[in-house]
Amino acid sequence: MLPLLTILFLISYSLMVLVVVEQNRTIISQRWLISELMSDSKELSSLKGKLLTEQHKTEKHPSSKAHTPAPSIQVPQMKEKARRSAPERPPRLASDAPDVRRALNLI
Repeated sequence: MLPLLTILFLISYSLMVLVVVEQNRTIISQRWLISELMSDSKELSSLKGKLLTEQHKTEKHPSSKAHTPAPSIQVPQMKEKARRSAPERPPRLASDAPDVRRALNLI
């Protein structure tokens, strides 16, 4: 019986080591992906900043404004229309509150 238990012990610990190695690979790849996304986000932010500075420069000079349309003026108008078209929600009644005693705890 002891040799069988020893073999099962070795197999279980080898599987556990395999799981740990795979988790390490996953963590490393996620760390790399996060760093890539952060660099892309920083690059996008800098491009947006450059675009905004260029827009401010074109707004100061009216002669160059005719050559470049300003899409940022149209965006707030569309947002205002979207805000107006959304119906208002009625206030919640106290009787609509969920009963805590009946809440389901799922695993």
